[in-house]
Amino acid sequence: MTRQAPSAPPGRALFGCARRGAGLRSAAESVAIRDAAVLRARPEMNLPNLLSCCRIACGPLFILCFVGPFGWIGKLLALMLALAIEATDILDGRIARRRNLVTDLGRFLDPFADSVSRASVFLAFMAVGIAEVWMLALIVYRDTMVAYVRIWSMRRGTVQAARISGKIKAVVQGAAIHVVCAGALAAALGWRPDLVHRVSWWIVAAVSVITAASGIEYAVGLKKGAAVGAKDQQEDREQEEVGS
Repeated sequence: MTRQAPSAPPGRALFGCARRGAGLRSAAESVAIRDAAVLRARPEMNLPNLLSCCRIACGPLFILCFVGPFGWIGKLLALMLALAIEATDILDGRIARRRNLVTDLGRFLDPFADSVSRASVFLAFMAVGIAEVWMLALIVYRDTMVAYVRIWSMRRGTVQAARISGKIKAVVQGAAIHVVCAGALAAALGWRPDLVHRVSWWIVAAVSVITAASGIEYAVGLKKGAAVGAKDQQEDREQEEVGS
């Protein structure tokens, strides 16, 4: 007959489990400390953030080229700056995610660069009569609200997912800006300036309405999400009271 090894006393088994649990916790704490150190060591001014800074600088330069007395050369430069604004808007986020270069500075710079660059473009349009004050107001109010609601949510540890209406708005705004800039270049070269002006006005008006509708949809979705979150918290409190 084989003799079974005597089992460890219950107290010793519990002590061993506690030691193993403490070891796991210490290992997890070490990983968390290491990750935090990596985040602190990560440079804030990296390539994506430099692209965002370039987008901010493109805003005033666009106003200067589009509104200034530079003829068709100014309109051509404005079109190139509009293309640069859209390109950097796409590239900075992709590079930051693929290369793990997301920083707190980047979370602030990206929406700020979007607001400054888009507002600068539509300010230039308003200066030459292509846009009205109410159009600019709708665009700036919506973009500013959404940008800083996202920053506020991230500081609270939550993420506001991008909505389909926001993606549609971004595509429509980008396409409209390029079309209007190309039309302004054609008008500066002498191709039917009156027609170009009227068509550009209606394009910017349509963009303003789409932007406002996107802002309303975002606000409604944000309100519903807050209501669902409050309901879930109430249910959790009720379950805790029942369990206690």
